[in-house]
Amino acid sequence: FRDYAMPLVSLTSMALVGIDIAHWQDYTLAAHRGGPGSSLDISQDTERVHAMLLDMARDRRANPRGDITSALVTGEVMGAKLRDDEVVSMLSALVLGGFDTTSSHITNALIWLSENRACHADLASDDALAANAVHEFQRMWPP
Repeated sequence: FRDYAMPLVSLTSMALVGIDIAHWQDYTLAAHRGGPGSSLDISQDTERVHAMLLDMARDRRANPRGDITSALVTGEVMGAKLRDDEVVSMLSALVLGGFDTTSSHITNALIWLSENRACHADLASDDALAANAVHEFQRMWPP
């Protein structure tokens, strides 16, 4: 999980949103620190991540790029631009919220694949079968 799924998911989602991937561990560790039953106070992590997202959103308003953040800050909803707090909320949900569900899904799929090695050749040689396997993994282990 920590060595493969977490970095893969973090780097991919951050690149789509437009976050500098050099800072992937700042976001990822903030998302995974604490959790259910933890006594850790993650409010400082959350505030720090939200401040980084706000800075990025403000930069994209002035300098749009081809990323999700630019689409959020330049687009309109019902004829109105999104406020900074709305953009930060959406980015936080996209980046931080997606880490756990996608990482868990990848981890479960890798465990299944490690236990069913006889299927590897068929999955590697048949794109339709591989796509179906992804759908089955999603059905077996929904987020």
